[in-house]
Amino acid sequence: MDNKKNDSYYLDKIKTDLAFIVTHMKDVDLKGLSDNEVLLDSMLFRMIQISENAKR
Repeated sequence: MDNKKNDSYYLDKIKTDLAFIVTHMKDVDLKGLSDNEVLLDSMLFRMIQISENAKR
């Protein structure tokens, strides 16, 4: 199945990444984030994905 990459496709990806961030950052403070390298890396990756998809 060919996935059409239109505005709706990129908006859905952005919404998915934002939902992931909100879910996984619930009850995490700045210290908790900076102490958890895996969580920090994951959140930065999601933010980069959002940035890239917003450009499209």
